[in-house]
Amino acid sequence: MTKLVNKVVVINERRTSMRLCQSEWTALEKICFDEGISRNRLIELVEDCKQPLGLTYLTRLFTLFYFYNKATQPQGVLNQSRGENRIRVMLNNLCSPKSEARQKVSFRQLRPAPNREAKPY
Repeated sequence: MTKLVNKVVVINERRTSMRLCQSEWTALEKICFDEGISRNRLIELVEDCKQPLGLTYLTRLFTLFYFYNKATQPQGVLNQSRGENRIRVMLNNLCSPKSEARQKVSFRQLRPAPNREAKPY
């Protein structure tokens, strides 16, 4: 079992605590170093995303999304912007509502309805 580490962060002029495992804190520090912003500012940007998710969960999700984008995007695209601008673009992509074309289709919509013709008795 992974041990969770509590840390106090100041976001939007208020103190709050977050519980992440040590590897998640390390990943956040790596993002902050790469983007040239402080950890508190990064978490403020994540909180400003206005999602109904908890801050800790959204921070974990953003960390995963950040490294996924970094691994799949060509280097030229990543080097076009740095810092808060790139973080905002990624958060907009992460937090924006899905378009109707991309929304999940339920299993019932995919499966054809059974033929329920009235049978004579």
